[in-house]
Amino acid sequence: MQEMKQVKLLDLRGCAYITDAGLDALQNLTNLQVLKLRNFGVTNYGLEKLKGLKALKVLSIEDSESITDDGVAYLEEMSNLVDVTFMRDGVTDAALAVLSKMEGLKRLSLRGCSSVGNPGLENLKDSKNLKILILSETQVGDEGLEHLSGLSNLETLELWLTQISDNGLKNLSGMEHLKSLVLDETAISDAGLKALTGLKNLQTLKLNRTDITDAGLETLAEIKSLKTLELKNCDVSDEGVKKLQEAISGVKIVQ
Repeated sequence: MQEMKQVKLLDLRGCAYITDAGLDALQNLTNLQVLKLRNFGVTNYGLEKLKGLKALKVLSIEDSESITDDGVAYLEEMSNLVDVTFMRDGVTDAALAVLSKMEGLKRLSLRGCSSVGNPGLENLKDSKNLKILILSETQVGDEGLEHLSGLSNLETLELWLTQISDNGLKNLSGMEHLKSLVLDETAISDAGLKALTGLKNLQTLKLNRTDITDAGLETLAEIKSLKTLELKNCDVSDEGVKKLQEAISGVKIVQ
Protein backbone atom coordinates (compact mmCIF):
# COMPACT_ATOMS: atom_id res chain seq x y z
CA MET A 1 0.00 0.00 0.00
CA GLN A 2 2.89 2.36 0.75
CA GLU A 3 3.92 2.19 -2.92
CA MET A 4 0.44 3.22 -4.13
CA LYS A 5 0.66 6.90 -3.34
CA GLN A 6 -1.05 7.85 -6.61
CA VAL A 7 -4.27 6.00 -5.73
CA LYS A 8 -7.22 8.42 -5.78
CA LEU A 9 -10.18 6.10 -5.17
CA LEU A 10 -10.39 3.23 -2.69
CA ASP A 11 -13.64 1.31 -2.16
CA LEU A 12 -13.29 -1.24 0.65
CA ARG A 13 -16.99 -1.80 1.33
CA GLY A 14 -16.68 -5.49 0.54
CA CYS A 15 -13.80 -6.00 2.95
CA ALA A 16 -15.59 -6.89 6.17
CA TYR A 17 -12.50 -7.64 8.25
CA ILE A 18 -10.67 -4.34 8.02
CA THR A 19 -9.97 -2.81 11.43
CA ASP A 20 -8.33 0.35 12.71
CA ALA A 21 -4.95 -1.33 12.34
CA GLY A 22 -5.51 -1.74 8.62
CA LEU A 23 -6.13 1.96 8.21
CA ASP A 24 -2.52 2.66 9.18
CA ALA A 25 -1.52 1.89 5.61
CA LEU A 26 -3.85 4.55 4.24
CA GLN A 27 -1.92 7.37 5.87
CA ASN A 28 0.60 7.23 3.03
CA LEU A 29 -2.04 7.69 0.32
CA THR A 30 -1.61 11.44 0.18
CA ASN A 31 -3.47 11.72 -3.15
CA LEU A 32 -6.51 9.73 -2.03
CA GLN A 33 -9.72 11.58 -2.90
CA VAL A 34 -12.43 8.94 -2.36
CA LEU A 35 -12.60 6.42 0.51
CA LYS A 36 -15.52 4.07 1.18
CA LEU A 37 -15.71 1.63 4.11
CA ARG A 38 -18.39 -0.76 5.33
CA ASN A 39 -17.65 -2.90 8.37
CA PHE A 40 -17.86 -3.14 12.13
CA GLY A 41 -14.11 -3.17 12.74
CA VAL A 42 -13.43 0.53 12.23
CA THR A 43 -13.81 2.78 15.29
CA ASN A 44 -13.22 6.41 16.20
CA TYR A 45 -9.53 5.64 16.54
CA GLY A 46 -9.48 4.63 12.89
CA LEU A 47 -10.98 7.96 11.84
CA GLU A 48 -8.22 9.75 13.69
CA LYS A 49 -5.72 8.07 11.39
CA LEU A 50 -7.48 9.52 8.35
CA LYS A 51 -7.30 13.17 9.36
CA GLY A 52 -3.97 13.59 7.57
CA LEU A 53 -5.52 12.77 4.18
CA LYS A 54 -5.79 16.38 3.09
CA ALA A 55 -6.77 15.52 -0.50
CA LEU A 56 -9.78 13.45 0.57
CA LYS A 57 -13.04 14.76 -0.89
CA VAL A 58 -15.44 11.84 -0.43
CA LEU A 59 -15.73 9.77 2.75
CA SER A 60 -18.34 7.05 3.24
CA ILE A 61 -18.57 4.83 6.33
CA GLU A 62 -21.43 2.34 6.60
CA ASP A 63 -22.57 -0.15 9.22
CA SER A 64 -20.12 0.76 11.94
CA GLU A 65 -21.88 1.48 15.22
CA SER A 66 -18.46 2.04 16.80
CA ILE A 67 -18.19 5.31 14.88
CA THR A 68 -19.59 8.00 17.17
CA ASP A 69 -19.54 11.77 17.50
CA ASP A 70 -16.01 11.60 18.92
CA GLY A 71 -14.83 10.09 15.65
CA VAL A 72 -16.62 12.67 13.54
CA ALA A 73 -14.73 15.38 15.42
CA TYR A 74 -11.53 14.31 13.64
CA LEU A 75 -13.07 15.29 10.30
CA GLU A 76 -13.02 18.95 11.25
CA GLU A 77 -9.42 19.12 10.05
CA MET A 78 -10.32 17.64 6.63
CA SER A 79 -11.29 20.87 4.92
CA ASN A 80 -11.48 19.40 1.39
CA LEU A 81 -14.40 17.08 2.13
CA VAL A 82 -17.38 17.74 -0.14
CA ASP A 83 -19.26 14.44 0.27
CA VAL A 84 -19.75 12.67 3.62
CA THR A 85 -21.80 9.54 4.37
CA PHE A 86 -22.45 7.95 7.74
CA MET A 87 -24.95 5.14 7.21
CA ARG A 88 -26.30 3.11 10.12
CA ASP A 89 -23.46 4.35 12.30
CA GLY A 90 -23.45 5.55 15.92
CA VAL A 91 -23.43 9.29 15.26
CA THR A 92 -25.97 11.61 16.90
CA ASP A 93 -27.13 15.22 16.64
CA ALA A 94 -23.83 16.36 18.14
CA ALA A 95 -21.98 15.27 14.99
CA LEU A 96 -23.86 17.84 12.95
CA ALA A 97 -22.15 20.63 14.86
CA VAL A 98 -18.87 19.45 13.32
CA LEU A 99 -20.21 18.66 9.86
CA SER A 100 -21.85 22.08 9.58
CA LYS A 101 -18.43 23.73 9.79
CA MET A 102 -17.39 22.17 6.48
CA GLU A 103 -18.10 25.09 4.18
CA GLY A 104 -17.39 23.05 1.07
CA LEU A 105 -19.77 20.22 1.94
CA LYS A 106 -22.18 19.58 -0.94
CA ARG A 107 -23.53 16.14 -0.09
CA LEU A 108 -24.37 14.74 3.34
CA SER A 109 -26.02 11.40 4.05
CA LEU A 110 -26.97 10.26 7.54
CA ARG A 111 -29.34 7.51 6.46
CA GLY A 112 -30.13 5.02 9.19
CA CYS A 113 -28.44 7.02 11.96
CA SER A 114 -31.34 6.58 14.34
CA SER A 115 -30.00 9.00 16.95
CA VAL A 116 -30.12 11.94 14.55
CA GLY A 117 -33.21 14.11 14.95
CA ASN A 118 -34.61 17.62 14.96
CA PRO A 119 -32.15 19.35 17.34
CA GLY A 120 -29.15 18.44 15.23
CA LEU A 121 -30.57 19.95 12.07
CA GLU A 122 -30.42 23.41 13.58
CA ASN A 123 -26.67 23.21 12.92
CA LEU A 124 -27.32 22.91 9.18
CA LYS A 125 -29.49 26.00 8.81
CA ASP A 126 -26.60 28.01 7.33
CA SER A 127 -25.14 25.23 5.16
CA LYS A 128 -25.99 27.05 1.95
CA ASN A 129 -23.66 24.98 -0.24
CA LEU A 130 -25.47 21.71 0.46
CA LYS A 131 -27.03 20.26 -2.68
CA ILE A 132 -27.82 16.72 -1.55
CA LEU A 133 -29.13 15.86 1.92
CA ILE A 134 -30.18 12.32 2.87
CA LEU A 135 -31.89 11.91 6.23
CA SER A 136 -33.94 8.77 5.64
CA GLU A 137 -34.47 6.38 8.56
CA THR A 138 -33.66 9.04 11.15
CA GLN A 139 -35.81 10.71 13.82
CA VAL A 140 -36.21 13.91 11.80
CA GLY A 141 -39.69 15.46 11.92
CA ASP A 142 -41.50 18.69 11.11
CA GLU A 143 -39.44 20.77 13.52
CA GLY A 144 -36.27 19.60 11.81
CA LEU A 145 -37.55 20.67 8.41
CA GLU A 146 -38.11 24.14 9.79
CA HIS A 147 -34.35 24.37 10.39
CA LEU A 148 -33.73 23.41 6.76
CA SER A 149 -36.18 25.87 5.22
CA GLY A 150 -33.44 28.31 4.22
CA LEU A 151 -31.37 25.81 2.23
CA SER A 152 -32.47 27.17 -1.12
CA ASN A 153 -29.67 25.46 -3.06
CA LEU A 154 -30.74 21.92 -2.18
CA GLU A 155 -31.35 19.78 -5.25
CA THR A 156 -32.01 16.42 -3.59
CA LEU A 157 -33.73 15.76 -0.26
CA GLU A 158 -34.48 12.23 0.95
CA LEU A 159 -36.77 11.81 3.96
CA TRP A 160 -38.28 8.35 3.69
CA LEU A 161 -39.16 6.61 6.94
CA THR A 162 -38.86 9.80 8.97
CA GLN A 163 -41.32 11.47 11.34
CA ILE A 164 -42.47 14.25 9.00
CA SER A 165 -46.12 15.09 8.33
CA ASP A 166 -48.16 17.47 6.18
CA ASN A 167 -47.34 20.34 8.49
CA GLY A 168 -43.63 20.00 7.84
CA LEU A 169 -43.85 20.16 4.05
CA LYS A 170 -44.51 23.90 4.09
CA ASN A 171 -40.86 24.35 5.04
CA LEU A 172 -39.80 23.03 1.64
CA SER A 173 -41.61 25.71 -0.34
CA GLY A 174 -38.55 27.95 -0.59
CA MET A 175 -36.26 25.25 -2.01
CA GLU A 176 -36.50 26.61 -5.52
CA HIS A 177 -33.72 24.41 -6.92
CA LEU A 178 -35.09 21.13 -5.54
CA LYS A 179 -35.15 18.46 -8.25
CA SER A 180 -35.64 15.23 -6.30
CA LEU A 181 -37.75 14.66 -3.18
CA VAL A 182 -38.23 11.30 -1.45
CA LEU A 183 -41.09 11.02 1.06
CA ASP A 184 -41.77 7.27 1.06
CA GLU A 185 -43.36 5.75 4.15
CA THR A 186 -44.08 9.03 5.91
CA ALA A 187 -47.29 10.38 7.43
CA ILE A 188 -48.01 12.84 4.63
CA SER A 189 -51.39 12.95 2.92
CA ASP A 190 -53.17 14.83 0.13
CA ALA A 191 -53.43 17.94 2.30
CA GLY A 192 -49.67 18.41 2.50
CA LEU A 193 -48.99 18.29 -1.22
CA LYS A 194 -50.19 21.84 -1.79
CA ALA A 195 -46.94 23.04 -0.21
CA LEU A 196 -44.98 21.40 -3.02
CA THR A 197 -46.74 23.10 -5.93
CA GLY A 198 -44.30 26.01 -5.86
CA LEU A 199 -41.31 23.74 -6.53
CA LYS A 200 -41.01 24.62 -10.19
CA ASN A 201 -37.86 22.56 -10.79
CA LEU A 202 -39.04 19.36 -9.11
CA GLN A 203 -38.48 16.42 -11.46
CA THR A 204 -38.61 13.32 -9.24
CA LEU A 205 -41.10 12.79 -6.41
CA LYS A 206 -41.41 9.53 -4.48
CA LEU A 207 -44.54 9.01 -2.39
CA ASN A 208 -44.52 5.23 -2.05
CA ARG A 209 -46.58 3.77 0.80
CA THR A 210 -48.18 7.05 1.84
CA ASP A 211 -51.85 8.09 2.19
CA ILE A 212 -51.99 9.85 -1.17
CA THR A 213 -55.26 9.50 -3.13
CA ASP A 214 -56.68 10.85 -6.39
CA ALA A 215 -57.28 14.18 -4.64
CA GLY A 216 -53.55 14.48 -4.11
CA LEU A 217 -52.88 13.72 -7.77
CA GLU A 218 -55.06 16.67 -8.74
CA THR A 219 -52.80 18.89 -6.65
CA LEU A 220 -49.64 17.42 -8.16
CA ALA A 221 -50.93 18.28 -11.62
CA GLU A 222 -49.77 21.83 -10.89
CA ILE A 223 -46.11 20.71 -10.86
CA LYS A 224 -45.51 20.74 -14.60
CA SER A 225 -41.79 20.01 -14.22
CA LEU A 226 -42.42 16.48 -12.87
CA LYS A 227 -40.80 13.71 -14.88
CA THR A 228 -41.03 10.75 -12.48
CA LEU A 229 -43.63 10.10 -9.79
CA GLU A 230 -43.61 6.96 -7.65
CA LEU A 231 -46.89 5.86 -6.05
CA LYS A 232 -46.36 2.24 -5.01
CA ASN A 233 -48.95 1.03 -2.50
CA CYS A 234 -50.93 4.27 -2.64
CA ASP A 235 -54.73 4.41 -2.85
CA VAL A 236 -54.94 5.97 -6.30
CA SER A 237 -57.17 4.88 -9.18
CA ASP A 238 -56.32 4.26 -12.81
CA GLU A 239 -58.53 7.19 -13.69
CA GLY A 240 -56.65 9.48 -11.33
CA VAL A 241 -53.32 8.43 -12.80
CA LYS A 242 -54.61 8.93 -16.33
CA LYS A 243 -55.76 12.47 -15.55
CA LEU A 244 -52.35 13.32 -14.12
CA GLN A 245 -50.59 11.99 -17.20
CA GLU A 246 -52.83 14.16 -19.33
CA ALA A 247 -52.04 17.19 -17.18
CA ILE A 248 -48.25 16.71 -17.20
CA SER A 249 -46.86 15.78 -20.58
CA GLY A 250 -44.39 12.88 -20.51
CA VAL A 251 -44.53 12.20 -16.77
CA LYS A 252 -43.59 8.63 -15.80
CA ILE A 253 -45.73 7.20 -13.02
CA VAL A 254 -44.48 4.12 -11.19
CA GLN A 255 -47.04 2.06 -9.25
